Amino acid sequence: MLKRFKQWLRELHVGQPPVRISPDTKVFVSADRHIVFGPEAEDLLQQNNDLRYLTEDGVVQVDRERWEEAQSYERRTWMSDQLSARDDRNMEHAERFQGYAVLEGRRLPRVIELGCGPFTNARLVLPRVTGCAEVTLLDPLVDSYLRHPNCTYSSGELCGVPVTTVASSIEDSRLAQPYDLLILVNVLEHCFNVPRVFDVVTSALRSGGILVFADSMLRAEDLPRVVENRYDSGHPIRLSAGYVTAFLHGSFHTLFEEFYEGLYSQSNRIDLYFIGECD
Repeated sequence: MLKRFKQWLRELHVGQPPVRISPDTKVFVSADRHIVFGPEAEDLLQQNNDLRYLTEDGVVQVDRERWEEAQSYERRTWMSDQLSARDDRNMEHAERFQGYAVLEGRRLPRVIELGCGPFTNARLVLPRVTGCAEVTLLDPLVDSYLRHPNCTYSSGELCGVPVTTVASSIEDSRLAQPYDLLILVNVLEHCFNVPRVFDVVTSALRSGGILVFADSMLRAEDLPRVVENRYDSGHPIRLSAGYVTAFLHGSFHTLFEEFYEGLYSQSNRIDLYFIGECD
């Protein structure tokens, strides 16, 4: 995220960001992707913050209005400010998953990616698996993303496999069939009801199905300060590491798991890369 901060700051001609972003660093990111730090951010945080949503597990749920603000931010990111982009850290995620090697040769006919964005992580997963006959890509903004100049599935195919697109939030989705592989990478921060998302994930996978998951988390003790000192219009959800890992370890047999701490110059950030088999 710090790289994005630096890019935004260059575009907006404001000052340089801190070298490290800690739980006490005051940051405010508006819906139009303008970002400020320090005293100016502190004034804005007093007017608007996510503290009303905070629980002991973090910000696991927000109201629709807050989520719609995040969706507006996301639409602007890809359909206005990033029209030349061809990747949304998908290659970076693949590297941390060690190229999805643990999936090599697995027969997974039905694949779904939730929160696919304009480029998908599925395009880097599918070459590892066999027998894929159909791919479903679900995203509330998928109809917009189909118009992105570099959308990887605008032809109706992904890696030669027919694609079905579904324009829906995960929480509102009604998936008709069990899937063999479900991809959920860098998505939870963009949602509005994580317990509902977790329910959808477990109900969408057949017994023995595979989940590919990655997202950022926080230490429980850091959550109150982070939520108090940081407002990010595009990313309303803030989850404790214990909350996320309890769901994953309680629902899936671990095939791959790696933790990264302090990515993107955020000292409090924990990123989890996980592949599991549905019990």
